Amino acid sequence: YRLDPLEGGVSLDFSYTESLRQLGLDHPEATRNILIGLIAALTQFPEIEHVTLGFQGRSQLGLGQCASLIGTPQFKPNILNDERLLSRGQ
Repeated sequence: YRLDPLEGGVSLDFSYTESLRQLGLDHPEATRNILIGLIAALTQFPEIEHVTLGFQGRSQLGLGQCASLIGTPQFKPNILNDERLLSRGQ
């Protein structure tokens, strides 16, 4: 990881593995929720305003459902009001 205290951001660079690609293919929504949860957890720290996720230069995982979360700064997500979380089990 790299922390930039002046910009208030942290960059995380993960390995892109076959198992990660397969997770993105088999469970795209779960993979997206994991990444959103990571962003939400890190942005709880007062010195971190945004998180940038990297996967060895890849722009997507699996079929691309997470593409909007990769490579660009992500600010604290509004996950508490996400309708997808409320509709699970209906």
